[in-house]
Amino acid sequence: MTQAAPLLVTLTVPQLRELVGEAVRDALAEQRPPESEWMTSADVCEHAHISPSRLDKCVREGLPVHRIGTARRFRRGEVDTWFGGRRLRAVR
Repeated sequence: MTQAAPLLVTLTVPQLRELVGEAVRDALAEQRPPESEWMTSADVCEHAHISPSRLDKCVREGLPVHRIGTARRFRRGEVDTWFGGRRLRAVR
């Protein structure tokens, strides 16, 4: 059995960028992104079926909140645990 001769390809920098970009896009398209651990205020409101003003009250009552820069973020597990032990009044 004969071995194939090594193949040498010459690419320009833009061609290499395009080739790598396509490979990365293809690889990312095949992956299903995991559900984010971090939630925005809007995410929490939707998840817990509460209004933004009720969310502010929950934060004052002890709902764990984290600051990332100037943004408020919530950890999904902490939100589920905190709301899991509480009964909320209906939002009007």
